[in-house]
Amino acid sequence: MSDSEETKITIDFDDFDVHNPHDRFVKLGLDNKNVALDVLDRLPAALKKHLVLDQYVRVKESFISKELQEHITDVLFCIPTVDNKHAYVYVLLEHRRRARKLEVARDVLR
Repeated sequence: MSDSEETKITIDFDDFDVHNPHDRFVKLGLDNKNVALDVLDRLPAALKKHLVLDQYVRVKESFISKELQEHITDVLFCIPTVDNKHAYVYVLLEHRRRARKLEVARDVLR
């Protein structure tokens, strides 16, 4: 590809239950395998040892009520276990314009 050619990426948001720009950003990011694995790698070691993380499937479903959709994004992962069952990991994220000092400290300490 030459320097003058552009690569265009088309995303069909109809495949997602997307409520606002923050929701789109998070869900699109978590569609990237590296990003999703980075998030899942933050699970406790005692839990991760039972999961086959690299074979996860992101469930394109939302369980957030209409009242909370402007403030919260949720993502559900279905992950095979080492004993051939399935586990579900539910990620719930609150949208913030600014971080609060105490909450930043809490998140860093986790």
